[in-house]
Amino acid sequence: MAYLIHWHSWRMAFYLTGIGSLLWVALWVIFYKQPAASAQTEGASKQKIPWLELLKHRSIIGLMMCKFFQEYLYNMFITWLPGYLVMGRGFTVLKMGWYAALPWVVTFCALPLIGLFSDTLIKRGMSVTASRKGMIVVGQLIASCVVFAPYVDSANTAVVLLVIALVFESGASTVLWAACAEIAPVNTSASVSGIMNTAGAVAGIVSPIVTGVLLKWTGNFQRAFSVASLMIVFAALSMWFVVGKVEQIVLPTKTEAGAAGRA
Repeated sequence: MAYLIHWHSWRMAFYLTGIGSLLWVALWVIFYKQPAASAQTEGASKQKIPWLELLKHRSIIGLMMCKFFQEYLYNMFITWLPGYLVMGRGFTVLKMGWYAALPWVVTFCALPLIGLFSDTLIKRGMSVTASRKGMIVVGQLIASCVVFAPYVDSANTAVVLLVIALVFESGASTVLWAACAEIAPVNTSASVSGIMNTAGAVAGIVSPIVTGVLLKWTGNFQRAFSVASLMIVFAALSMWFVVGKVEQIVLPTKTEAGAAGRA
């Protein structure tokens, strides 16, 4: 995009990246296979589960909180990383393009390994709760090192901190999606994922606005990065203290609920 903006226009950058992203639609249509429904899933599909029923569970509230606080940092990367490199570090647009891509390239390579490591811990006898929550919390706490990026003198050191922060934030997010699927009641994975991702979308609204306001008030990125670092720490606390055991929530059936009501 940096090259397209430099040599053509920002419109061309949007045209090509937008068209290119449609290739994922073709890959999805070609390779995605609908999994066969189990008897348990088929039975649960007949039971309508309101969102408010899901929100009664502490673990789902914890997932929402964790996603919101974590996505605050992620969305600051998406919306303000190029601006930080240009305004805060004095990079040209072309130089910014290379350095802004670096955290995402490293993250692209690291995410499968992080997910594999969490699964391997479970295969070797660690509980699902310890593996998932431990990986998420540790990753989020490491990602909080982003607070130092605007304070170091070296631009290269700042970029290294940005790479570390994005790798471990995104790694924690990868494991968080696994925990979401493992906690969601039968036949509600999409609903719980939607609830959790809605909280992340709210952070996507708040993060760029707050970052811009802090930049205008202070004239630098130090406060903005401090807030983002604090948010990712809150994400770790939410995962550790609010989310309970990582296991599937069992909802009462209509028959059981009706019997409880009569009792």
